[in-house]
Amino acid sequence: MHDHHTDGPFNDGDVTELPTGLSRRQTLQGMAWAAPAILVATAVPAASSSGSVVLIPAGQGVQVGELTPRHWDDFWIGPRRAILIGFYVQNIGYDVPAATTVTLTVQVPVSGDDHAWGIGGTEGIPSGQPWTLASYSRADGWATLVLVSTAGSWGPYKGESVSNLWLATADDLKTAKNQVVTVTANATYQGGATTALASAEKIKAKQ
Repeated sequence: MHDHHTDGPFNDGDVTELPTGLSRRQTLQGMAWAAPAILVATAVPAASSSGSVVLIPAGQGVQVGELTPRHWDDFWIGPRRAILIGFYVQNIGYDVPAATTVTLTVQVPVSGDDHAWGIGGTEGIPSGQPWTLASYSRADGWATLVLVSTAGSWGPYKGESVSNLWLATADDLKTAKNQVVTVTANATYQGGATTALASAEKIKAKQ
């Protein structure tokens, strides 16, 4: 469990070209991460056991922060060109109900016949990750990856990081730069409320 996460997965100097595919991260207690650049929310109220209406307040609930997509010409798995993505997912708010299901939809602009993807130094999801694959598709210049949390209930401020998620692409930096990666967190909460919170960032050059 991560509380009040701060450091992003791709701060300057964090990513090293190691065969393990792991980035160094530091977590500081007592501070919340910055809001995503683009945030879209919908919430559906539901009746609680007492009959009152449950609402997820604006700015709270399961959401994506620290989204950082990078273009790599020589990603270490292959080597190959790839879009490398890191972000943090957290149930923001002291009074929000626990999320019982959390699903991430990652949409990435890609091209080429290499459809490989993975996390860290592995194609696909390595063992020990708190996610399972729901679906993966590539069409019309886009890859869509859907991951479902296997981490159980997400209480207030519970969070999980996704570091070094990569998707192969034939695009060079000139083509990929400033295209937009979007990650949407869909959550269902105790009491039946739901949210869909999306964060979007432009692809930048590898640091």
